[in-house]
Amino acid sequence: MDLYIRERGDHRKALTLLEEVSPRQLPATTAQEVWRLRGECLKQLGELPAAVEAYQQAMTSELAALESSDPPERAAGISFFHLGRAQLLSREFARAEATARRGLERFPERWQLQDILAVALHKQGRTAEALEVYRQAASHLQGMYPPQAARVSSIYGSMLAYIQHGSPAGGVVEEPTSSGAHPDGGWAVERVPELDSPFRNIERRHRLSPEEFIAEYALANRPVLLSGILEDWPAWRNWTKSALLQRHGDTWVQVRKSSDVTDDNYQEGRQRPRMRLREYVEQVMGKGASGERDPLYLFGLQVLEGMEGDYRHPPHFAGPMFAFDEEQRHSRALFYVGPAYSGVSFHQHTAAWNALLFGYKRWFLLPPFHFHGPTTIAMHEWARAHREPFAAELHECVQGPGEVLFVPQHWYHAVLNVSDCVGIAVELGPNSRLLQHQLDSAASG
Repeated sequence: MDLYIRERGDHRKALTLLEEVSPRQLPATTAQEVWRLRGECLKQLGELPAAVEAYQQAMTSELAALESSDPPERAAGISFFHLGRAQLLSREFARAEATARRGLERFPERWQLQDILAVALHKQGRTAEALEVYRQAASHLQGMYPPQAARVSSIYGSMLAYIQHGSPAGGVVEEPTSSGAHPDGGWAVERVPELDSPFRNIERRHRLSPEEFIAEYALANRPVLLSGILEDWPAWRNWTKSALLQRHGDTWVQVRKSSDVTDDNYQEGRQRPRMRLREYVEQVMGKGASGERDPLYLFGLQVLEGMEGDYRHPPHFAGPMFAFDEEQRHSRALFYVGPAYSGVSFHQHTAAWNALLFGYKRWFLLPPFHFHGPTTIAMHEWARAHREPFAAELHECVQGPGEVLFVPQHWYHAVLNVSDCVGIAVELGPNSRLLQHQLDSAASG
């Protein structure tokens, strides 16, 4: 069943199959896994109260398994984490605190529970207690395997940064009037009115220096739109419609329905639709205003040979602050070409930058540990029917040609393309300096 969910991403169908299984007739270890998978499906479908109940049953089953002669194979205490996270997402902060404390009594090595506890305390207005949780947790990082310690530190630092710096920008941030100076590259870049948005509260900074970026945004883990830093890219010539087709028109590429991309990007070896780039451009691109509402999206790793020479890593993201070196960044670069209505539903990862060469993209960002609703629908439908409950916490913008969006690490983010879009996204790796910087700032403040 787990394989079915991960390989197919059809959470509704998987939930139907899981509901045909009676956990009470299974060994406690197996029952724990069934309940956990039910909770995962319900969470991805946006049904949080039912997800909390399922994770509660998973925790009960795990405790029963620990008392039996058949202890669980999964890491001990993981069900407490899943339950606590679901309670945070459903804004049951006192219950999340109780779950984390109970879990830490039994499983003090379960580091994720420290994060659950700190967030729950902060959400109840007990920020000083939350800071102390992170101070204590940071003192235990040295005993971890270094790569794990870097990852854990980045996760702790992301939430602590939001606690101290994460309020949305005030008012509407206007778009620059000079955005029309960029060429269209032969793509259909006229915005579809239905997809455009008046909501813009992510700051825009033109020709910001790398030093200013690090001090004001990287060390605060805040989103920002940067402009004036891509002028020397060969991609302005090489990613036009005619140039791409001339160089790569006969190349076979993998494409996915937009609503499948988030699940699909995490699946190894999954079979995806394939077509020649020329067929994709001619049959899919430029059709957004009157065509498919969940269109195929070309969005993936190492799509076209030789593309690493078309773009350069901006100096703002260089240096030791982010863990991935240049080779790792190139290997993880995600090139995208998609029409209006294409996009990617909510997901999170380490810090990243997204450079848009042609077109317009609508962004939705939510800080760590904020619920975002269902992930199994197309983003234009999410924006129409599910956006409103999250409006107070949403950070939004419409990215224009030549702009780079810095996506803070572990922030949830989603994209809806407002026109044809061509660009590249690069993950930077964990910023393990962030936690200590936040702790030092809190101490000095």
